[in-house]
Amino acid sequence: MVASTSSDNNASAISGEAGGAPFYAGGDASTASAPSLFTWSVTKHLGSEYVPLFQDAMRMICIQATIQLMGYLSQDGAQAAPLLSAEFFLLLLYVLLGVMLYWLAVRRVVAIA
Repeated sequence: MVASTSSDNNASAISGEAGGAPFYAGGDASTASAPSLFTWSVTKHLGSEYVPLFQDAMRMICIQATIQLMGYLSQDGAQAAPLLSAEFFLLLLYVLLGVMLYWLAVRRVVAIA
């Protein structure tokens, strides 16, 4: 997808109307059309405004899983906590609730310009 200097073309490219892959204004053309193993069309089911929410949720899941794995691998065998413990899932739930709270409520109350 080639970026255009026209504001009309740019707005349609961001919303996905020009035939390109839809992406939000914070993204760029190279990440919007990058090939992936799995594709879930959030815009088809919920609308384009929820794409950043799901991208942030997936980002937090990846970060938390990496931290958990690195912590597990760095512990001694006798004192090692389980890899997928209840505390891990509880912390992951809290992080995801915080991300959802931001995208669904806080962002609508406080505008940062």
